[in-house]
Amino acid sequence: MIQNSSKSKNFKSYMNYHRLLLYTTIFAAGLVLSCDIKEPKPDCGCESKEIIGTIIDGKASLIDKSLFAIYDDKRNQIIGLFYACNPDPAWKNSEKDVYDYIISGKYKRQCLPPNTLPYIPNYPIEVTKVISSNNY
Repeated sequence: MIQNSSKSKNFKSYMNYHRLLLYTTIFAAGLVLSCDIKEPKPDCGCESKEIIGTIIDGKASLIDKSLFAIYDDKRNQIIGLFYACNPDPAWKNSEKDVYDYIISGKYKRQCLPPNTLPYIPNYPIEVTKVISSNNY
């Protein structure tokens, strides 16, 4: 009878150990499956911390709400398009071929799919100064 009792205790210990192992495995599997694997965000666009250039008192035309075309008098051409990361709703669109804004700001890398060239480069810019002859 004593032998049966010790076998019973051994069996209960064995079952408790396996039950604990099973619950631990289920818990660990649940943790692994519940984790989100997030791809790192590219360092581009308005959220980027990297500044790739600066515009200082650029002669500009506001094309649409926050998209500026910056004009270079020396080259007699538009040097680029820049969309404001912090647009002001009071800005008024410019007339065609009228450069009635002076803007300054720091621009960043645009977000593009890998191995593609932009058809028309347009960079996000953190505008630091805007002067308008429209007196918006």
